[in-house]
Amino acid sequence: MDHTEYVTQNSEKVRIFRYKITDSTNQRAREYAEEPGAYLPSVFVSEGQSAGRGRMGRHFDSERGAGIYMTFLFRPTDISDVGRITADTAVKVCRAIERVAPVSLDIKWVNDVYVGGKKLAGILTEAKFGAEYGLAEYVAVGVGINLKSRKFPDGLDKIATTLEDASGVAVSADDLIYPLIEEFFSRGEPSEFIAEYRRRSIAVGKRVLVSEHSGASYYADAVGITDGAGLLLSRDGEVRELFSGEISIKFEV
Repeated sequence: MDHTEYVTQNSEKVRIFRYKITDSTNQRAREYAEEPGAYLPSVFVSEGQSAGRGRMGRHFDSERGAGIYMTFLFRPTDISDVGRITADTAVKVCRAIERVAPVSLDIKWVNDVYVGGKKLAGILTEAKFGAEYGLAEYVAVGVGINLKSRKFPDGLDKIATTLEDASGVAVSADDLIYPLIEEFFSRGEPSEFIAEYRRRSIAVGKRVLVSEHSGASYYADAVGITDGAGLLLSRDGEVRELFSGEISIKFEV
């Protein structure tokens, strides 16, 4: 592991930690955040992960050399930032990838980047909240992107793809590191990001299978996305907002 410093276009100084392989960049980031004198913002990048994680505790396939696996560690400036971080990150990931490859990307609520009806990238946001006022002490946002063409394990090829397969262009992790950092730390109006999130949504207007953290699952119609990035669902004549959980969409083939 070594680290360098990088200054973004908006003069944000970022410390970058790089690994050949680690268990999880989110884990490395969270441990670093607890160290005395930890410098934030920092970014943790690895060529592979032995214990990559997705949302709801799922394994995230992180074969060494096959993708880019990185975590952004920072302190949010406002408590209202936390609820929107995953949605804003999804938009920024799309922008960064489209800077280096000829693809047009979509977002499946709340945290997956899609192309051609298949998952290309995932986002995992974790935060530590202080006891006072419920403010976040830090936020770690993990991003995993499938880059190189390969055979996925356990039939994942039916639901996942790579940037090389989707674009016909071989993009390396080094090609994407700095575009991702630039986009992640870019500044913009919240309304701008949520408007783009809505435009890229592949959920709105579709019948979806909802899986809540409580274990409940049911079908509903996705009818909109709120300013806070919640998903509006219509079911049995009532519309409600889904704040957490996940959805499945059946794509026509």
